[in-house]
Amino acid sequence: QNEPGGQPCSGPVEETAQIDMFFKQSCMQGDRDCEWDQWSDWSHCGDCNACGEDRKAQSFKYRKVLYEALGTGRPCEGDDNMTKPCGFEKPVDCLLSTWGGWTMCSMSCGGGVRSSMRRVIREADYGGAACTNDLRKTESCNIQPCQSSRDCRISMWGPWHGCDANGATQRTRERRIEVYAEGNGKKCEGPLTEMAGCNLDAEDSWCTFSVWR
Repeated sequence: QNEPGGQPCSGPVEETAQIDMFFKQSCMQGDRDCEWDQWSDWSHCGDCNACGEDRKAQSFKYRKVLYEALGTGRPCEGDDNMTKPCGFEKPVDCLLSTWGGWTMCSMSCGGGVRSSMRRVIREADYGGAACTNDLRKTESCNIQPCQSSRDCRISMWGPWHGCDANGATQRTRERRIEVYAEGNGKKCEGPLTEMAGCNLDAEDSWCTFSVWR
């Protein structure tokens, strides 16, 4: 405070300044050596046969600077990339997955078939062994005899047809299997189609063959 008769204070009460104008960067952040990041993977050479023909083809890998040097820290040394000729990679064999689960059996009894699948996980490369084993396998299932049996049943013959056209000489009729045999049931026997001549004067005139020559 000014005394009586004195001049009052003038000017700013405080001042600011940029600190790095007066101090070196190493003083504020310390010294730090340069540090490399990890190497990348080798690039793929492509077709191994092409590599064998062209030995000038190259694969490469690289790395980047993770932290720059600070203050009096040591700079990064060494290369940031590396190369090598193609055609000398180790062979990679084909690899198959494990077998998958079994499918549903084709029959509930009396003997059926089920299958299991697997797939190629990795193709052969660089002259490696190719996959030669099967990708699908089958086995018998539900081989126990069926407990219930059912005989086959055939429908009645349908109507004759085919004689309506001019000049027709033969007619046919059909029947179908209504119930298939199961277990030890009796199987259907006999034809499902019959043929006869179009002789309307005689009832059910059947087709006949000539003698062999």
